[in-house]
Amino acid sequence: MFLYATTWPWSDFQGHSHWDRINWRPFAGAGENLREVALNVLLFIPFGYLHVRLSTLPERAAVMKAASLACVLSVSVEILQVFMHNHFASVTDVAMGVSGALVGGFLAVRGRH
Repeated sequence: MFLYATTWPWSDFQGHSHWDRINWRPFAGAGENLREVALNVLLFIPFGYLHVRLSTLPERAAVMKAASLACVLSVSVEILQVFMHNHFASVTDVAMGVSGALVGGFLAVRGRH
């Protein structure tokens, strides 16, 4: 689901990278792309929620693990996007993915009590 939602369409995959098109400044231009920022958060909320709900770890450790896994997943997707013409990799996307996982994790913890 994550790969599909964050890399569609796949027809623009190239055999060469576009490192110069990465937005390395967190939240630069985020105001212009509020929809994309919100979607990145919303996409990872279920990930964090389900990870914490299904985990046997203590709550804090489960939330931190969900955030760490979301970071790895998000960075992986952004690296894939470096090889696509119609996508722009962004540090903001990674931050919003981790934020979404944290929100989901905290909602799961709150739901346990």
